[in-house]
Amino acid sequence: MKIFLADLVHNHHAGDNQISGSEDFVVPLNVGNLSSFIKSQHKDTVDIKIFKYPKDLLLALKKEPPDIIGFSSYIWNAVLNLKIVNHIKELYPNIVIVFGGPTIRSEPKDIEKYLIERKNVDAYILYEGERPFLELIKQIKLYGLNFKEKDLSIPSTAYLTSKGLKYQFAPQNEPIEHLPSPYLDGTLDEFLDRGLIPLFETNRGCPFKCTYCIWGIAALNKVRKFSLEDRILLELEHVASNYPKIPSWIIADANFGMMKRDVEIAQTIRNLKDSKATGLKHILTWESKNTTERNFEISKIMNTVVADALVAVQTLDKKTNDAIKRGNISQADTSLKIDRYKKLGANVQTHLLSGLPEETYEAQVNSIRKAFEFEFDDIQIFSIILLPGSEMESAQSRDKYKIKTKYRLRAGGYGKYNGITAIDCEEIIRENSAISEKEMQRLRSIHWLIWFGWNHNFLKPLWRLAQKKFKINPIEIILL
Repeated sequence: MKIFLADLVHNHHAGDNQISGSEDFVVPLNVGNLSSFIKSQHKDTVDIKIFKYPKDLLLALKKEPPDIIGFSSYIWNAVLNLKIVNHIKELYPNIVIVFGGPTIRSEPKDIEKYLIERKNVDAYILYEGERPFLELIKQIKLYGLNFKEKDLSIPSTAYLTSKGLKYQFAPQNEPIEHLPSPYLDGTLDEFLDRGLIPLFETNRGCPFKCTYCIWGIAALNKVRKFSLEDRILLELEHVASNYPKIPSWIIADANFGMMKRDVEIAQTIRNLKDSKATGLKHILTWESKNTTERNFEISKIMNTVVADALVAVQTLDKKTNDAIKRGNISQADTSLKIDRYKKLGANVQTHLLSGLPEETYEAQVNSIRKAFEFEFDDIQIFSIILLPGSEMESAQSRDKYKIKTKYRLRAGGYGKYNGITAIDCEEIIRENSAISEKEMQRLRSIHWLIWFGWNHNFLKPLWRLAQKKFKINPIEIILL
């Protein structure tokens, strides 16, 4: 059986690389995991190819059509995937199209609506894909597209039958220690050869329930660890030894620093940087919440690799924090974190989110005021993107908080590939019950002035002088 797996990105133009180095894109770890697992179970009975760029997929499709194509679906490639799928089904109607990824609501009625509106998607795997995809392949081998009418129970896999939706939720509690590594079996080497950014996953799941995020939704809030000795350290060694000039790595954990062993992982990275990965300049991590001492220890270890420290507060308004279910994340030690990171020589940045439920115009201004009081070196403010599958994106949340939205083009999120034009957008909050669109528009001007004057240093010396000598918070100058 021939299988294509696609983690497609728009590469018509440069994207929005927030890391560093010449490459905009990360290795396709998601479909790489699927490929390695399926090969470990089916051995020589499957032929799997992985694709990152649309033109590569379309060219391979023309040469030798597969039996199955699996697409990773995210907000940055949702339209791109569908445009290509519609093209594929016109030419090869018997190819089975399988989607997976977080860009879908999880209620059965919403899943059914999604599939009805996307008739060329034959099945959608929700949450983790290894085991469900394995079972789906078995059924497709037996029945082809007719698997839909065989009254099967494939875990976490949704599809439409003549009787309606077929979907069986499966708890995401399977141990992950047995999963093979796509780094160690060579699956990702072709992408590392191109210089794509390595993405390392040391655990899965998030215990927090931030409503704007899909990392900690109920199905995925149990944290499970990959083997340290048999996987993680070997993956780091593999990349450092064989691709020493790649300038950036990403640790793709929701809370790096939550585990005691993360200190050992950080020390390993530091040692590899000093001995083998000589081109490594930057590590991107998302630090854990409520583990200040360990986060500081990790930063101290990696201070020659990580030039920036991120303390993402999102909002400094208590009512808003409670509304988005971040009330259990302590901010009491924020000043301590900033002081310690600065003593290490790090540039300390924070993230604030604009448009959160319950956050008024005055509350956001006050969050910005406090961010200046904390003396963050960089204050990045982002509009809330509604992610399908997150609590905030749900119909109930939209109704409760009277959320109104608009769509905007994603940076680099468009292109034309062998005659197929695709434009991907993102849905952002522009108004809710606590703040009007006019107030949001005024905040955008404030955000821009912070971006220009503070983050890019054009006005920072003057604003810092006003803050230090005259006790004038920069927000007061901006509001004049």
